[in-house]
Amino acid sequence: MRARVPGVLYLNFLADYEYAARLAPESFRPDLMTTHAGKTLFTILLFQLREGRPVRAPALLGRFAPDLWQSNWRFYGTLTSLPEGARPGVLFWLTVTDSRCLNLFGRRIGRCFPVRRAHRIEVRREGDEVRAFVDPGNGTAPHLSFRGRLTRTGDVPSPLVASFGSFARGLDPNAAGVRRDAGNAGDRTFPR
Repeated sequence: MRARVPGVLYLNFLADYEYAARLAPESFRPDLMTTHAGKTLFTILLFQLREGRPVRAPALLGRFAPDLWQSNWRFYGTLTSLPEGARPGVLFWLTVTDSRCLNLFGRRIGRCFPVRRAHRIEVRREGDEVRAFVDPGNGTAPHLSFRGRLTRTGDVPSPLVASFGSFARGLDPNAAGVRRDAGNAGDRTFPR
């Protein structure tokens, strides 16, 4: 799929390592944080897809596609059962979308990761304040309500310094030596 992604919000949390390990399949081992005993990194990623279309479809087709929101809930770690040996990877624990079509595809055809439908997903920014919501409505998605402030200094909160080092490194998907996303992410545009 190709789409414009006008912005992305990463919400990072310290999660209990043993709990994450119990959620993971045998082929995945969560990363253990060296700075916080018994913790691993858990990320909720929220983004909007605009003008989505199949990879080989003309760009004009995307103009007729509805905008949709998606949220990936993930752990970082090591894929342990690959023929070529272990390597860094991401466990997509849950995918949430407000798209009925994407939900149906994920549940009936994709089946490679759990998909839950939300009534509404929204990210708002007013000045330095950022708010993110996942409203499940009658869907099966979990409820999320986040409120935070942007930092102007570029400082990374102390629990995440070992993973990201600095804000600039945090924007680099290869900074921590972990492959953040597999496959073709398609066209990307981000706010300047």
